[in-house]
Amino acid sequence: MASFLKIKNDLFSKCLRDINYFQSRSAKSPAMTQRGYKKKQRIFSLNKIPGDRVDERMMIGTQKHLKYFPGYNCGINPRDKSLYAITAGTVYYSIERVQLNSNNPLVQQYFVNTIQPYYNKYIHVIPDKLENEFRLVDIVYIIMDKRKYTIMAAVTAAVFGAIGYYYYQKRDSIDEAIKKTADTIKQQADVVKQQTDNAQKNIQEAMKELEKNIPDKSQKATKLSSKK
Repeated sequence: MASFLKIKNDLFSKCLRDINYFQSRSAKSPAMTQRGYKKKQRIFSLNKIPGDRVDERMMIGTQKHLKYFPGYNCGINPRDKSLYAITAGTVYYSIERVQLNSNNPLVQQYFVNTIQPYYNKYIHVIPDKLENEFRLVDIVYIIMDKRKYTIMAAVTAAVFGAIGYYYYQKRDSIDEAIKKTADTIKQQADVVKQQTDNAQKNIQEAMKELEKNIPDKSQKATKLSSKK
């Protein structure tokens, strides 16, 4: 029994000797050993004012609390609430009235008794004006359904081509037909004019004959006096 306890104690002591205990300490940097060392404080401010131009993914400003909200073409980083530009353009600010959601529990908790309207400040990025670089195309078709729209485009192109070819081939005959119709209309107008002139002449001749056949009043008076 004594020998067994001796062996047990020897094994236990050897196990304790094998275990090494180390104290975890971090090494000091040279800057931490200097006197008057202070950690650099982060400055929260807006780097861009209204009218400044920004490029894509450029930082507009940082904020500790959510004071400025992202507007048109402006994004926000959910981690540090910093604002950045989604597209290149010009920065503009605006103050707009907020339409609060009455079903939201936070709105019910903090804005249920507010009588005055609630306004927020928004930052927008107005994109640059696009250059007028356009190309005219004969037929535009959608790429999603290539077969359908290519057939339609081919049919329309064939129809317009046939019309143009027919007009080009029959151009002289069409012009001649137009000239013939114009000549016939002119001839009919001349015939109508001649008929009206002849009718006026006949009316004038008939009036003259009537005037000759009717005697004057003076001749009638002389005849009556001679009879008496």
